[in-house]
Amino acid sequence: MSKRILIVEDEKSLADILKKGLEEEGYAVDVAYNGEDGLHLALNEPSDLMILDIMLPVVDGMTILKKVRRAGIKTMIIPKANEKDLDDIPKYLRKDMHFIFATTMDDVIATALRKTKARRIAHRRLPGRSRATH
Repeated sequence: MSKRILIVEDEKSLADILKKGLEEEGYAVDVAYNGEDGLHLALNEPSDLMILDIMLPVVDGMTILKKVRRAGIKTMIIPKANEKDLDDIPKYLRKDMHFIFATTMDDVIATALRKTKARRIAHRRLPGRSRATH
């Protein structure tokens, strides 16, 4: 059974890129493009990880975060936030989070591409692997 990831992101192109990359790595991925759908999925469809944009239409990410924790759901959450948003996240909610700080979608994509390229290079150089298998 593959790990399930929920992406709650209103920038459709970014959400779709993340979804594609994660699926290529073998994860099952659900995507919500607004906070209302994201909250519904977070409360009703168990996931192992949630990538959560804090600035969302309909229901904001902070509301989702609070409601998920009040419901006793322990899913690891990676909030996509700028430093100003971080100040709004209560300390008791921060303890099990990992933060992604990005000023633009280009920053997020560039970081993801660098990590993907580095992983592919490392994978090719593993001992015992033949270049003919790629």
